Amino acid sequence: MKQPWSWGIALGGLAIAFILGACSWFGGGSFGTPTPTVPIIGPLASCPAGATPLSMTVGPGPLQPRPQLVSALNNPPHYTQLPTSPAVPGTLVLHTFTNIPSAGSVVYYWVTVVARPLAAWQASDDGIRIRHHLYPFLATDGWQFSSIVGFPWTASNVPNFVQVTMGGYSTITANGWSPVGPSGMPLVDLNTYGELDVEVHDSTEVLSLTLVVCVPAPTPTPTKVPVPTAGLATPQGPATAIDGDAGGTPTPTTVIPPTVVLQWTPKPLPTPTPTPKKSPGGSAVTVVPLPTPTPTPLPTATATPAPSPTPTATPTTVPTPTPLPTATATPLPTPTPTPQSTPTPSSVCDLVVDKVMQPTNQPGVYTVILFVSNQGSGPCPAGVQVTDNVIQGAMTFSGPLTITPSGGWSCTISGSGGTCTSTSTLAPGSVVQFSFTATVTQKPATNCVRAFLPGVQDPTPGNNQHCVTVQ
Repeated sequence: MKQPWSWGIALGGLAIAFILGACSWFGGGSFGTPTPTVPIIGPLASCPAGATPLSMTVGPGPLQPRPQLVSALNNPPHYTQLPTSPAVPGTLVLHTFTNIPSAGSVVYYWVTVVARPLAAWQASDDGIRIRHHLYPFLATDGWQFSSIVGFPWTASNVPNFVQVTMGGYSTITANGWSPVGPSGMPLVDLNTYGELDVEVHDSTEVLSLTLVVCVPAPTPTPTKVPVPTAGLATPQGPATAIDGDAGGTPTPTTVIPPTVVLQWTPKPLPTPTPTPKKSPGGSAVTVVPLPTPTPTPLPTATATPAPSPTPTATPTTVPTPTPLPTATATPLPTPTPTPQSTPTPSSVCDLVVDKVMQPTNQPGVYTVILFVSNQGSGPCPAGVQVTDNVIQGAMTFSGPLTITPSGGWSCTISGSGGTCTSTSTLAPGSVVQFSFTATVTQKPATNCVRAFLPGVQDPTPGNNQHCVTVQ
């Protein structure tokens, strides 16, 4: 049997529920069920010291991949908007972030996606890729979701939407994403063109896509405190100290009160009337007033005539001298300069390398991707050598070796090193991608790629080598 107080609580709860329901109906759902926070799985990313983050997000809304990206991928099946509902296996999410803020000074970036895998076997190797700006068929950065979160990316493991972050050109450490170098090809593209091509492949449902860039934090401008101006003391307090005073008790300034002058016209006193008074003997005594003295007039001063002015001599006019004729100089002929021939700049081969190591589903196994490009004004002749060697730890290389575009290279890979030599010309602006497999057996392991042309000095040798360390 319920107690009376429990019935009261129950009725009170029903009343509150009725009121809330009425408010929800009248207020357009303001008391509806709150949207749960999307959980975050995997490592996080942060801006380096001295930098501040700026973000751009797409979704919900249209996806806008640039035509060059879609064309380079042979117009694959891809979504036109986010969320990708209904999601279809084998369909890409392609988007080009444009007008990136502070492009040219970005020091780091990362991509965050709110997604979940579809119930399809193709989802197991899905991930995020960054595409090359000039050659979008090349992926310059990328990670699989399973490598980021640490377990297979399947619908049974991830049934709901989660937030997953991929650090730009980074590796995973105990503290989250950490850059593997001061710069990489994606960051160069981002700062050069102000755009970044992002792909999510290809059986994953996506709600939103966010790009975060890190730019140098602005230097705060010091606020100048106005210095009080010295002046007279006021009735409200002591005199104000002068700027630069060492401190102490301020010296008050003496205020001199103004002098007020009044104009006063004297008036003559009335003449007293004599009053008869009695003498001591009883007889009346008449007081005779004294005669008023008559003032003696002063003699009038005689004006002294002013002296007559002395006549001024009239100046004599001096005749103006006749100017002498000015001699006109005869201009000398200007020598005609002999035209000099403009030297024709010689074409230069400038090799640039980049490197990415992408983890796979197998522990210690990585996909190594090398990029070799000619950013000079002239072609690079045949004979360009590309080497990749282990300089720390233990790592072994194996095939298959894939070269994109194919042809024009002779390569050998064995043990902890590999070498490729070009058999044809490398045109200006061209990029070649090499990919193979590396197995790390001892960490930390560092391997470095280097590109050079034997017997030829590269104009910028600083970008001819790139090293990656696996922690």
